[in-house]
Amino acid sequence: MNKTYFVKTMMAVLCCLTLSSCCIYGKYEEKHPKAADIQVPSYREIFQDENLLALIDTALVKNIDYQIAHERVCQAEASLKSARLAYLPSAHLTPGITHSNQPHLNINYNQYSFAAVSWELDIFGRMTNNKRIARATHKMMLDYEQAARTELIAAVANTYYTLVMLDAQIITADSAEANWKKSVETMRDLKAAGMADEAAVTQFEAKYNAIIAAKKNLELQRIQTENSMYILLGTSAYGIKRSQLDETKVGMVSELDLNVALNRPDVRAAEHNLETAFYGVKLANSNFCPRITLSGGIGLLTEELLMTAVAELVQPIFENGKLVAAKRIAKSKQREAELGYTNALLKAGLEINNAIASQKSYSEQSVFYAKEVDALTRALDVTRTKMRLGKGTYLEVLTSQNDLLNAQLDEIDNKMNVLKSTVGLFHAIGGGQQ
Repeated sequence: MNKTYFVKTMMAVLCCLTLSSCCIYGKYEEKHPKAADIQVPSYREIFQDENLLALIDTALVKNIDYQIAHERVCQAEASLKSARLAYLPSAHLTPGITHSNQPHLNINYNQYSFAAVSWELDIFGRMTNNKRIARATHKMMLDYEQAARTELIAAVANTYYTLVMLDAQIITADSAEANWKKSVETMRDLKAAGMADEAAVTQFEAKYNAIIAAKKNLELQRIQTENSMYILLGTSAYGIKRSQLDETKVGMVSELDLNVALNRPDVRAAEHNLETAFYGVKLANSNFCPRITLSGGIGLLTEELLMTAVAELVQPIFENGKLVAAKRIAKSKQREAELGYTNALLKAGLEINNAIASQKSYSEQSVFYAKEVDALTRALDVTRTKMRLGKGTYLEVLTSQNDLLNAQLDEIDNKMNVLKSTVGLFHAIGGGQQ
């Protein structure tokens, strides 16, 4: 009877294994297995300012947030190692003594226990799917670390370029302050000669003071931006070596294979999330299958060595609908992950296209802003000469100086847009190769 029952049980297990193998086994197939072979520019190719590269290298070593991201990768590695070790038996020391005394049955003995061993057989892929989920999660954490690296480099570059821009604006403000101071002195001389009135003098004085106030505000912004850079660098050291705006070089990208989007950390993370959801469905299916566990113990019965072995099979029958609900949830998460991956890929392609177009457009605009500044500089010289000769008015000079200052600031803003669009391109391609 016992033998027949054992045979029937094993046949039932084999049938269950055969019928469910397609649901609980099978590996996830990557959507783009050759994405890693696509060449992506490194940040050293895109950012070609040596001072900036030195700051980036410092931040990658000392930045606190990036170190936290790395620790999360270490945590995922520990979880993966634990999942791999789940295939091995678990052993425990269980020192204990049991005394049994039953005089009417003439029983009197001591039983000593030393150790217990338990081993679950992974016939239905429960541990395998858990390991694969842990491995996909580990890869996802690596992607998040790469995303944190990209964000850090982009933040350092943006902050550096902001400092370079503020330096240029302050230099322009210094020049404008000197020009307007000279204009105020000229208007006072013209007033003394009866060629200008008090209204003209006060208008020039008002603009002169407005420029000084604006320069003070720029100096404050520069101090605040430097402090932000110190946080990114993870240091309290003072002094940030940087280039002049016209000396700052970046790598121009006219065209780029849009497949680089496949290497973006957010796109890779979305696919690894899809992989996790895929194995989550497999795991939900395997939970319907039996759980087979071998266990045993070692001890002494009176003075004889005692070894016990037990084989246990547990087949879920009714779990208050929990298993069915878990399977539906797992399938829903898989569909959600598929949509998330598609959305991440579309977003990546759009950002890359916009970044390339922006860098190209702002670079082309630079030529015309330079011509505008040159023309307005010559126009200012002409209006000043006309006023000194009595053929022009102070309003023409006032307008010319205002126009020139605005054009100079617009030119600086456009150069900053070229730099910012380069940072945007670096971010769009996912941080480039390490």
